[in-house]
Amino acid sequence: DQFENLDKHTQWGIDFLERYAKFVKERLEIEQTYAKQLRNLVKKYCPKRSKDEEPSEIIEARCSETVAASSE
Repeated sequence: DQFENLDKHTQWGIDFLERYAKFVKERLEIEQTYAKQLRNLVKKYCPKRSKDEEPSEIIEARCSETVAASSE
């Protein structure tokens, strides 16, 4: 009697999770591409420095702040 209702509910849950998994995978690809493009943009506008000065992550963060501030 309730088996059909339970089956429909379970199938709906499976379908929902499959759609959600697709969404998350596509979003991940978009965000990875976006992050890569941002890193390339920072490298393009940031002056090169020697490796002795600071780690590259700090330099990139400072350059991002500088570029953002100059565009305001």
